[in-house]
Amino acid sequence: MSKPEQLVAEIMTISSRRCLTTNSLTTIFFYLLLASHVVPSLGRNQSTQTYRDQNEPN
Repeated sequence: MSKPEQLVAEIMTISSRRCLTTNSLTTIFFYLLLASHVVPSLGRNQSTQTYRDQNEPN
């Protein structure tokens, strides 16, 4: 077995032993990734909305 394959095999055995920890970490990472995508777009929508409100004549 080459080095990368051996590393992958070790990671697989470790993650299968600690299935719960790995899953929770992945979930946390996923939610962080999701939040980092969602929050800026929300902020952008908010700023464009206020910009539109300020520039519209009453």
